[in-house]
Amino acid sequence: MIKRKRGFTLLELVVAVLIIALLAAVAVPMYKHAVLKSKFSTVMPPTQALAAAQEVFYLNNGDYAEEKESIDVTLPDTSQTTVTLSDKRNYKYVMGEHTGVPGAKYLVYQKRSKRFADNIHCEADKNDEQAKWLCEKGLGGTPITGSINGANYLTYLLSGDAGTDKFIREDCPEGYYDNNGTCTKAQAGYYAEDGERKRCEAGTSSTAGASSCDPCPVGMYQNGGNKTKCSPCGAGTYADTEGSITCKGCPDGSISTTTGATSKSVCTPCPAGKYTPGAQRVSCVFCPEGWISTNGKVCRGCPSGTTNNEEHTECVPI
Repeated sequence: MIKRKRGFTLLELVVAVLIIALLAAVAVPMYKHAVLKSKFSTVMPPTQALAAAQEVFYLNNGDYAEEKESIDVTLPDTSQTTVTLSDKRNYKYVMGEHTGVPGAKYLVYQKRSKRFADNIHCEADKNDEQAKWLCEKGLGGTPITGSINGANYLTYLLSGDAGTDKFIREDCPEGYYDNNGTCTKAQAGYYAEDGERKRCEAGTSSTAGASSCDPCPVGMYQNGGNKTKCSPCGAGTYADTEGSITCKGCPDGSISTTTGATSKSVCTPCPAGKYTPGAQRVSCVFCPEGWISTNGKVCRGCPSGTTNNEEHTECVPI
């Protein structure tokens, strides 16, 4: 009896093709992602090595190098990776790139960078899906707001703590600050430095568009919330140093009617028989009835059976 071999049915062939297609749909993206990570991983070692060499340069010179040629480090000679130093004031980092992943950038921030110190970031072109997958999914990055490479890039924190740091434009002119991407003139009572607005400290003031706050001149003070101007010291007080937050009162037993005084030389001693009541140092008044003053400072009571004379300078029998 002859046995006949049974071939595949059409249904079985269709199922087999579907299985192969499903496997390919899973395997191909996984393969592409693996290749993507493999390429980008070659960027990391030289970037980290140059950043470490920058720290050594800082210890020896007190600042970071501006050119790679100044740093004692040997990097792999490859046409596919590029490692560059930042040329910014507030952000000191080393950036690595790979020609096979043009939309992704690997940044290692220096330990003494003013912003994002000791952070590692991955930045991805918003229009590059592979770069975005690499930074967020492939490398496990956490999205943070802004980018050092411009508005067309997204930033992902790979290592370190970004804290309250944020990306600030450095191209704003003096006296202007980065206000959500727009350079805005600093208001009076503030100043703008390196693209950031800051409040004037007590004892200083500023006008609009200032790049620094000026200390209050002698004879004036500033200690309130309004740091747009300094106020002259009132009568009975003076300020003999710049940047005063309060005015000094005339010494006990002396007065002044001058405003904006710059030294205690304006304070005039009270004559005998008088004193300066309370904290005010604007007028001398006679001691109360039955009291006298011999130095113009302190009044003392007369003994029993006596009272003050007309000038309140000595006690006389009643």
